[in-house]
Amino acid sequence: MNQINLCILISGVSSICKRNLHELRKHPSSGQSGKSSSKKHISEQDLHSKSDRHLNIQLLKTDEELKNVEKELKRLKESLARNQTRDHGAAIKIQAKITSLEDYKRKLESSEQTLSRHRQRRTDHKKLTIF
Repeated sequence: MNQINLCILISGVSSICKRNLHELRKHPSSGQSGKSSSKKHISEQDLHSKSDRHLNIQLLKTDEELKNVEKELKRLKESLARNQTRDHGAAIKIQAKITSLEDYKRKLESSEQTLSRHRQRRTDHKKLTIF
């Protein structure tokens, strides 16, 4: 019974990951895959109204998305290397996708730094208010 539940859980998680990657491949430059709110850049003012738990979740989602984008970039670069000499039209399209994903990656890294910095400020402030 436990093995069946585990298999169902694993297949559900893998299908969600595949769906997210598929949506990312469809719309890499938009940065929106529908469900995840980690894909939009977060301003410092918005972070003040969020809870610590929300910040931690947002940071985790941003980190996961960053890893997915890095995997996708690696895949596209390998594809570009294969198609560079064979199909010039495909190589141009792949290069455009790589460029848009690199821009998206920079935005994610910026958001991750902003979240980390804000979380660190909160923990420092909590430690200072004890005294």
